Amino acid sequence: VSSAAIIIFFGKRAFYFQSGSVKSDAPVSYLLQWEVIKEAKRRGCVLYNLWGVAPENKPDHQWVGLTTFKSGFGGFRRDYMHAQDLPLSKKYWIAYMLEKLPRTFRLRIRPGNRN
Repeated sequence: VSSAAIIIFFGKRAFYFQSGSVKSDAPVSYLLQWEVIKEAKRRGCVLYNLWGVAPENKPDHQWVGLTTFKSGFGGFRRDYMHAQDLPLSKKYWIAYMLEKLPRTFRLRIRPGNRN
């Protein structure tokens, strides 16, 4: 049973960046987040931003389960403007186009893939 998270601590704020766990019967993801909250408090943080939830008016959104998980810790919801990219070089557009390709196609063109 394992779970991991990347948390960014900045001043008196902690930001959930990424996490994941191996599927199991034990609620390790909940335990991990409670440990993160305790660590943030220990560091004197006054805000833990869990980033990213489903829109309230979209019950079929792909993040509904994630939103339920995050909402279980209490707190409040604050909606911000969607993240935007600021291209600093022409190379950005290569990465942008690759992101837009369907995932199944990206997996087929990955270097070293023998399929």
